[in-house]
Amino acid sequence: MTAWSFRLREGITAAIDASSIRRTNCEQKTLSEIAKLPIAVDGRTEPLGECFRIARQAGGPDRMALEGDLKNVHGIASRHEAGEFAVQGDVGHYLAAGMSGGSLTVRGSAGDFVAGPVGTDRVGMRGGTIQITGCVGRQAGLRMRRGSLLIEGAVGAMLAGSM
Repeated sequence: MTAWSFRLREGITAAIDASSIRRTNCEQKTLSEIAKLPIAVDGRTEPLGECFRIARQAGGPDRMALEGDLKNVHGIASRHEAGEFAVQGDVGHYLAAGMSGGSLTVRGSAGDFVAGPVGTDRVGMRGGTIQITGCVGRQAGLRMRRGSLLIEGAVGAMLAGSM
């Protein structure tokens, strides 16, 4: 079992698609290989290590952790399927889109489309548990089929649309 930690580097204000930060993309890779994984930053491809400081710890449960000012980071925990995912800070849109298992805890607020579908998928979240201590934007739980979505703060319009 392994725990990975991703800390957003200071001064980064570009929109980042973090959907490639997944357990399956990090398994069996060295830290330098993970740092070279491609990530979309303002529409161009950059190495993951250019945006995040990455650390790895062997032992314990499978866990992914992100922290920093993540308001412009979108797609966090997208297609998450097993293990723990923990986020410290506010996050952008499409949090846990297409999630099918595992757990996600966000100590902060999230943007629009939490647990919704990914891209052209017809269904959103299909399993697992999401707990958010802050607020969420519009259309949280859109087309959600299974799992639990726990929100401690306010929610935007169209909560659980087509659930």
